[in-house]
Amino acid sequence: MKEINKIYIASFFQGLDIVASVTFTLFFISNGLTQTQIGLLFSIFMISLAIFEIPTGAFADTIGHKSSVALGAFLIAISFLTLAIGSDFNIFALAMIAAAAGFAFQSGATSSLVYDILNKIDQSDQFEKIQGRIGSIFLLSSVVGAPLGAFLFELNPRIPYFIAFFSILLSSIIVYTIKWEFHQKDAITWHTYFQKIHKGIVLTVTNQRLL
Repeated sequence: MKEINKIYIASFFQGLDIVASVTFTLFFISNGLTQTQIGLLFSIFMISLAIFEIPTGAFADTIGHKSSVALGAFLIAISFLTLAIGSDFNIFALAMIAAAAGFAFQSGATSSLVYDILNKIDQSDQFEKIQGRIGSIFLLSSVVGAPLGAFLFELNPRIPYFIAFFSILLSSIIVYTIKWEFHQKDAITWHTYFQKIHKGIVLTVTNQRLL
């Protein structure tokens, strides 16, 4: 269960991104953005997230779930760093795209990683319990981080974003240290990668619920 404990710790540090995200609107306003621009930023995030879902899923299936989760956390960390040092709409838009890619890389990959680890030690029946605990730890981190973020924002609007950057970067590093073997069924080539993307698109388009 040592590797699961690493996921617990990584989840706590990733949950601390709330120190920054709780102040998004105020932060954008403090940088001179209009309500329309702020709405566009969140639209860019959601549209990018939808676009990245299938390619990142193919990446997780081709390269491995651990790599996907670690890379996702790294991209989210970069997005907060970009916000921390940025000051205009275009830079913030790039940060939103990076964040969307990061969340997409983690979507589904985290739970798959947990299941793989548990399955290897013959404890797959503990999956739901472990997932619930991960969610609770993430929520606890958010409860701690939200008021802290509001307090730090009053001192300096950019401090919460630097904290979120370092916290999520640490989460990415912890995930990368997890000992986990990925058993690739097919050779890792661009051809197999794009085949999986094509299959994902077809399945999504032909399934009304997924669409």
